[in-house]
Amino acid sequence: MRRRRFIACGIILVFAFLTLAQVKNRTRRIGPGLTGPVRSVRIERASLSKKGNDYVEGQRVLTETILLDPQWRRLEWRYHNPDGSVLRANVVTLDADGDQIEVSENNGEGGLIRKVVFVYDDRKRLNESVTYKADGTLHHRWVATRPVPGKVEIGTYNGDGSFRDRAVNTFAFTKPGEKYESSVYNLDGSLSQKTVLVADGKGRVERWEYKPDGSLLARFVDTRDSEGFLIEGAEYNADGSIRRKETFTREFDAQGSWIKETKSEWDAKAGTLVPTAITHQIITYY
Repeated sequence: MRRRRFIACGIILVFAFLTLAQVKNRTRRIGPGLTGPVRSVRIERASLSKKGNDYVEGQRVLTETILLDPQWRRLEWRYHNPDGSVLRANVVTLDADGDQIEVSENNGEGGLIRKVVFVYDDRKRLNESVTYKADGTLHHRWVATRPVPGKVEIGTYNGDGSFRDRAVNTFAFTKPGEKYESSVYNLDGSLSQKTVLVADGKGRVERWEYKPDGSLLARFVDTRDSEGFLIEGAEYNADGSIRRKETFTREFDAQGSWIKETKSEWDAKAGTLVPTAITHQIITYY
């Protein structure tokens, strides 16, 4: 599981095609979900149950709260327990371009759990991420090197400086989209896992994960609309059968932020998608 996360993070961190926040001209966005001078967001979720021929929304539960400063240089993302108390809170510091330069993860009492610092080059490519423990000592760090165009190697080092593992990412820009490939190696140099990701340039991203012997482990397909909103996500077993499939529909406010999202999930017995949950974003603006 840790290596899967490392592969995904390696691709995201190096190529930065997914970012936490971006500032573009006069329109400010946090990922694909919030647009404009957002001050705070209260996220509430509710399950859907079928009664007769209709799906009925259950009781809303507060799950997350987002707070931003007027300049959008500091973002606090709180995660809540079912009783509404804070489970943990991530504080993100952004630069003028909207790229994250520091993330602090805190527990519900405000105590620091860990801190991550990001270092970019003059082309805004991520060169290094350093993770510190609560006491300030080094936990681990990722270092990216680019030996040749189209190839990025990421080495992960433990806090004592010892080598943990290595990922090699290659990418190619082809018409009409992009192709990324990431291989993670064990300490002895043997292949641990390989991931291939292909984007068609129109919102569809397909990802294949392979075992060390080259056999397919799983395939993932995400589809986004022209604004970057995820509208369908699917996961398939090696034999092509559906392991998971979700679709999302949204309602938006005048600023372009979504305020209601309905999630449907694949029901294998029924052989169809079934509405299962609704998420509400209650947004205030500056």
